Amino acid sequence: MAAETALPDVLSSLRSATDAAISGLPEASSLLPPDHGITLLDAKNDVFLAYLQALALRNLHVIRGIKDGSDAPGLDEALTKKLVEHRVYLERGVRPLEQKIKYQVDKVVKAADDEERATAHKAASNRVANGRVEEGAGQEDEEGSDEDDVDSDEEAAAMAHARTPLPSPALPQTPPTLTGAPRAGQTA
Repeated sequence: MAAETALPDVLSSLRSATDAAISGLPEASSLLPPDHGITLLDAKNDVFLAYLQALALRNLHVIRGIKDGSDAPGLDEALTKKLVEHRVYLERGVRPLEQKIKYQVDKVVKAADDEERATAHKAASNRVANGRVEEGAGQEDEEGSDEDDVDSDEEAAAMAHARTPLPSPALPQTPPTLTGAPRAGQTA
């Protein structure tokens, strides 16, 4: 009798656990590649995951072979061939593509940094041109003033950097050595 009542309880708990697990899964549309193609990051992740799975399977096969004292060269050879194939995809397929787009990515990041610096410099120069912020112009919380202190420190550093004179291109870039040239007023 206990087995008859336990089975429906187990089935209901299994159904509720399955429903909870299904509701926690991401939508199928988020797992599919985008309409315009697969991204390089997706391809790299897929190939790397397949490589790691094949490596884990080969390691498991080696451990079982040591444990059982048997050796199955056919499976081992197939796994090694798959490992080499995935490694070639990563080294000769993905890496050159990453190197090709590295310049473009670096260029975009540099442009964003330059724009951010220019905006901060412009805001700092506007504050300096208008004088200091009038007292009482903006009543802020204590929490907000801490953030402004950080911003003003960054702006002050940006202003100091902007006022730093740059070396003239006409001047030599390396200082002259002291051993070769006599000083003024000294005889050689």
